[in-house]
Parts: sequence; structure tokens; C-alpha cells
Amino acid sequence: MARERPAKYLARRLLYYGGLNRLLLALRSRSIILGYHRVIPAGPGLLNQFLDSVSPEDFAGHLRYLRSLGFRFVGLNELVASLSPAAGRPARLAVVTFDDGYRDLYDNALPILRDLGVPFSLFLNTATVGANRLSWVHRVLAALDRVSPETQTRLLAAAIQAPAGLGLEELFGRLVRWPDSGRLEAISQDLASRTGLTPEDEARTCRELYLDWGQLSELAGQGGSIECHTHEHFPLSSLGGEQVAGQIQTCNQIIQQNLGRPPQAMSIPFGLDNAGALPRLSQLRLSAVCTSRRALVGPDAQAEALPRVFPVGNTLDLATRLSRLLLGNKRNKTGRG
Repeated sequence: MARERPAKYLARRLLYYGGLNRLLLALRSRSIILGYHRVIPAGPGLLNQFLDSVSPEDFAGHLRYLRSLGFRFVGLNELVASLSPAAGRPARLAVVTFDDGYRDLYDNALPILRDLGVPFSLFLNTATVGANRLSWVHRVLAALDRVSPETQTRLLAAAIQAPAGLGLEELFGRLVRWPDSGRLEAISQDLASRTGLTPEDEARTCRELYLDWGQLSELAGQGGSIECHTHEHFPLSSLGGEQVAGQIQTCNQIIQQNLGRPPQAMSIPFGLDNAGALPRLSQLRLSAVCTSRRALVGPDAQAEALPRVFPVGNTLDLATRLSRLLLGNKRNKTGRG
């Protein structure tokens, strides 16, 4: 049986929570874009734990909490339109976004979004839809899942020629900054071979992990806009200029062919930009770009570099994070997807 919390602890908790609420209710000039990856119950494995997962209960709690603070949930296109000076910069808008394209968006998040009447955007990696082989980054995680934590760090450190003693988080951060997409693919294949991850294992994981076009069509018909996250989910910093354009164009074309609507926006994989990629987005007819920069959407926000907040934990964790961002105590760091 869990130990009962002392009354003084609970009183301090309520006062703390109430203070955060009063601070956030005073917010007048900010909007928020929420960024999610997986909505799943807590479970073992890097594919569950390493992708900014949140439980369905906490996800629903986040949405209800923001609504209680006076935020109005809108589609990404409405928030982008509000950034025009002619729009008067309405605040307290909230947008829900997802990156990558995981099946639990359909299984676990969609019923909550539908019940609460909340629109959303999915930034999709089109190479994973209906695939039998994992994305390079998911292959890395699935391969490492097969060995002990000590072996995970040893194998990944050797693969990227990193010094001993670094933790898995730091090693993964170095991996996604590798400047060569071909090498990233080779590393993922090598780790699969070393840990015994077979093509059959990958195909089974794909069926459990990724959305298919039927599910995507249903998402699009129930309040979802399907947007671009590039075709193969390589960091833009690992690609040449023509490769960046090709990844975006391929993603956009596949979405239009299968869903009948071209993407209007994109999010940058891992938040890592290739200098010179963003200026070409206007040529690709995209109206907005979401980044992995952690911040609220303020009066000076620009559609080509929108910040997001990536909630993890419960409603109190979200309230604490928002208050820190509001007070300027924020850290902008690389995202995981």
C-alpha cells in the first residue's frame, strides 16, 4: 500500500499548483503549440521511453488544463493566420501537433481529441507508412532494446567513435548530429546486425509502431491535418541542399497522392536545420515551419520558425514547465523527432 502523504505536504502542493495557475491565468500575449510523439501507457523499452511518450490520461489532462486556463484550441493554419499584423495578434490559442506518425495517435490520442473537439496536425514521415523496414532512428532504438543498458552505451559509443563514460542520452544527441545521412543508415544497419535484429523483427515492429494510409485517411477526416516531416526522417544537417529539397518534395507528393491535399506546413526532424534549407521553404509552398525550440508563441513569432512545448508527465509538470517558459527560464535544445 502506498504511504499516505502528510497533510502539510499536500497543502504545500496545492498552494504551489494554485500559484502556478494564477501566474498562467495572467498570461495575455502568448499562444502555445504542443508537440507530442507517442501517447501510450508507460512501458519498458527505448521505443516507448525514448520518444517523449506521455500516457493517455496525462495527455487528456494537458488538454483539459489548458482549456481551463482560457486557451482556445485551433488548427495550425488558424494560429499562423493570427500572426499577421492585420489579425490583431489574438492570444491564448493552443495547437496540438504530433511528429513522425505512430499508431498510438490513432489508437489512444484520437478518441481523446475527438471527445474534446480538439483539432490537430500530424507531421508525417512518409517512408514509414505501410513499411516493412524501420526508419533508421527506430532501427537504432529497436536494436539497442535487445541488449543490456551497459551494452547499449558501449555499442553506440563505438558506432559514433565517442569517448567512454557518456550516457545514452548524450550519445544519442551526438548520433543525430552526425553530418552524413548515409553513415546514419549504415550505423543503424550495423547495430541491427550486431544485436540480432532481423528483417522479420523489423516488419513485426513496423505493424505495431506505424500508421497506415487507411488510418491516416480517417485521422484526416476527424480533425487532423497531415503535414510534412520529410520522407525519411534524417536530420536536415546530415543532408546536402538538393537532398533536403528532395526529402520535403517527396513527402509532400506522397501525402497529396494518398490523401488528396498537399501539406501546408512542416516540422524539422530533430530540430536540426541545415543552414540554407529554411529560405527555400517559400519555394516549396509551405506556410509554416515548426521547430523543436522550447518556447511559447509570443507577439514576435515568425511562421517560418515556430517554437513548441513538448509536454511530458502530468498536469502539474506541464504547469511548471509553462511557468518557467513564461518567466524566461527556458532551455532551447534539440528534440527527438
